Amino acid sequence: MKNRCYSVFACVFSLLFIVVPTCGFQVDDVSTKTLYDKAVVVKMEAEAIPEDLRDAGFVQKYKVTVKMKTGKYKGKLVQTDIYSEQNPLLDLNIKVGDTVIVAYEESGEELQIDIIDRDKGKPLLLLIILFFIAVVSLGRFKGVKALISLIFTLVLIFVLMAPLLLKGYSPLISAILVSILSTTVTMLIVAGINYKSYSAMIGTLGGVFVAGVLSVLSAAVMRLSGLVGHESIFLQSISEQIDLRGILVCGIIIGALGAVMDVSISISSAITEVRQANPNLSLRELYRAGVNIGRDIIGTMTNTLILAYAGSSLTMVLLFIGQKSDFPLIRVMNFDLIASEILRALAGSIGMLTAIPITALTAAYFNTRGRSGDIS
Repeated sequence: MKNRCYSVFACVFSLLFIVVPTCGFQVDDVSTKTLYDKAVVVKMEAEAIPEDLRDAGFVQKYKVTVKMKTGKYKGKLVQTDIYSEQNPLLDLNIKVGDTVIVAYEESGEELQIDIIDRDKGKPLLLLIILFFIAVVSLGRFKGVKALISLIFTLVLIFVLMAPLLLKGYSPLISAILVSILSTTVTMLIVAGINYKSYSAMIGTLGGVFVAGVLSVLSAAVMRLSGLVGHESIFLQSISEQIDLRGILVCGIIIGALGAVMDVSISISSAITEVRQANPNLSLRELYRAGVNIGRDIIGTMTNTLILAYAGSSLTMVLLFIGQKSDFPLIRVMNFDLIASEILRALAGSIGMLTAIPITALTAAYFNTRGRSGDIS
């Protein structure tokens, strides 16, 4: 009962952390006059395409009438033109009845819009609802706590860390701050206020620290620029004070955080259960049990990190394999993008491996003190 009270307290405490940053932390907005709203396509008419546009590769023109669905112009009918290249990758592929995202500029003239994309909000919202239902139905109260910790971590990233990075603060310090807050609140919510959560916290922060140090040193030795895609170039064009190499290290730390937390809480919880089943076990025996459990975890969790990064880069992998005559291994391995992804996967995995003995030793120490339960 006391543990549940502590867990409820931790949930309420985390909600305060969610509300306060959202209300009190302001980010400098980039001034823009472009507004975005939703609209429904009510009519499409094919028209002859001008010769100059045909020479540019366009093969079809449509006069599209949409009905504004949101915003100050809600209910207004507006016409715009869209052009097709008969390319499924480049064309909007919209039809009557589709909900689309439109962009327009606020002015005193007649409303002129551009159709940007189809609205994907409903399918995404459905997936989110299904995810919440699955977590709560299976985990029940613990599932609710897991969702709260997830929301808290997302708020930390989007409301705290991202604004700090855009303002030019150190990416490494920002990543450390988010890691400490996320780890502390997540463990208190999921495991309660006890030595089990303390062991998991220490193991997680130790593993993340190692991953961070390894990332900083490796990025410096390899002289990685942090330019790993078009978004990096665009980001630097927004603000020259942004440290792209630091952003890379920050991403590695945050990317490894979840897997390291998973390993740490699993080992800490297992050692606590082993201790309760056999209170006569010594610190060394508990430590060996924790490391043995960690060895069983290593295979699948290492695959989790490596496969996650490989899956996100699958298109690039296929491109290199399909054009291997133009991209020999010696060239591919020296691309900043490839080196960064390898560093991301290996640093995260090494951090996770480091967390195993740290967590095992800490959990064994706390449990042999005879106070492995909740703090009284």
